[in-house]
Amino acid sequence: MYSVYPCNTIQVKREQHHKARQQQEQGDPEAPQLDELIPDKLARPLLMLQSIKRAHRLDAAHHHLHDCLLRFQGWLDDNLASLNPAVAAVITKEIEPMVRGRSTVEMAEQFVSQPGAARCQASALSAARALRRHLPPRALQALQLATSLDYPDLSIQGCVDVLDSLRDGDFGPCEKEIEQYIEACRKKFPYAIAFKPASELSELADDHVADDAPPQPKEIAVNN
Repeated sequence: MYSVYPCNTIQVKREQHHKARQQQEQGDPEAPQLDELIPDKLARPLLMLQSIKRAHRLDAAHHHLHDCLLRFQGWLDDNLASLNPAVAAVITKEIEPMVRGRSTVEMAEQFVSQPGAARCQASALSAARALRRHLPPRALQALQLATSLDYPDLSIQGCVDVLDSLRDGDFGPCEKEIEQYIEACRKKFPYAIAFKPASELSELADDHVADDAPPQPKEIAVNN
C-alpha cells in the first residue's frame, strides 16, 4: 500500500517533477533524475505515464504505443485502487485523452480492426498479442493473425519476431503451430538460416569448419 503524503508535500514533489521534466526535455546534463525526486513506488506508474504521453505525441498510431497503452491500462485496472489518491487522480486524468473511456477489451478489439493490423506484420503481431491477452476466447484468431504470411511488408526478421513470441508463450502452448510456422517460413524463405532444421544447421557448421581447416599434408603434396 502506498503511503499518503500531506498536501503540501505532494505539491512540492509535483513542482520538482515538473522542473525536472523541463530540464530533461531541454537536454540539461545536470538535470536531476525523476526517480531521485519521487519515491520509488510512486515513480513507476508516473514514469510509465510520462513515457506513454511522449510516445503518443510523437506517433499516436504506432503499434508499439498501442501495445504499451493496453498493458498500462490493464495494470491500472488491477492496481489503481491501491495507488496514492493524488497519484491515481493524476494518472486517470492524464490517460483519459488516450483511452477515451474504453475498456481494455474494447481497445484490444479496435486495435485488431485497425488497417495497420492487416498491412503491417509488426502491427499485426502487437494486435494479436493484445487480443490473446485481453480476449482469451479469441486465442485462435490471435494466433492466425500473428502467423499469417500474407502481409505486404513480410520479412525474415518479422517472422523471427513472431517465432520468438510464440516460443515465449505469448499465445499459450502451441508447439504444433510453432512447427507449422517454421515449415511455412522455410518455404517462404528457403535460404534463411533462422528456419532451417537443426540437422541442416549442423551440416552447415561442419562444412564451415572444414572450409576453414588448414591444408593436410596429402592436400599440400597434390597441390604442388
